[in-house]
Amino acid sequence: MKQTSKVYHVEFVEPIEVDGKSEKHFYFGSQAAIYETFSAEQVGISYGYLRSTIHLENSAYSNSKCTIRLGPLRRIEKKGKI
Repeated sequence: MKQTSKVYHVEFVEPIEVDGKSEKHFYFGSQAAIYETFSAEQVGISYGYLRSTIHLENSAYSNSKCTIRLGPLRRIEKKGKI
């Protein structure tokens, strides 16, 4: 059986510093995890509004600070032990 996971890709317009590195692309396993790393001010949208109003399954969300996309996380299937 294929395991399906989702990944949230946050792409900032300008690089942002996290853990001493400036980067534009960040990947998360949940919307809540985005807000463990970044504030609503940095992302340009509150967690509650993103969660309740924006449907990332249908299309990406963009504002002047970043773009947030939802996509499948592709993995290789584990083969059972014999």
